[in-house]
Amino acid sequence: MESSPADTVYDQTDAVCGFLLEAITDEDGRVRPSAKRALKSTVRTYDALEEAETNAAIIEELERMAANDSGKQRKHLLEAKEDAEFFMHSGIGRMVKVSRRSSAMNQIPDRIMRVPMRPLPTHLSVAHVAQ
Repeated sequence: MESSPADTVYDQTDAVCGFLLEAITDEDGRVRPSAKRALKSTVRTYDALEEAETNAAIIEELERMAANDSGKQRKHLLEAKEDAEFFMHSGIGRMVKVSRRSSAMNQIPDRIMRVPMRPLPTHLSVAHVAQ
């Protein structure tokens, strides 16, 4: 059975987001700025899909990741978080107001969960995106 175009966009965005959340902590400093820029597009895509809670969860995940890192990795994580927050609160989107009712409400959906220090799950792998 073929997926609908909307499901395909969700699947592709989830895969890219998981990949970028992993890439933004890469030891190679050349990868992190690219991942940071690409995360902006991911936030915009989720906004277009009316996934404000997912975007809020991404912002919280970036903040959590930054708390566990230091140096330039921390700097890039905080910049990505600030970029996402700026977009969420700017006129670029639809002036989406992110509610931070509780951290439990803003969990990153399992479909895009980042698995630290382990290979990405099959549904988030680069090979899966290429299929």
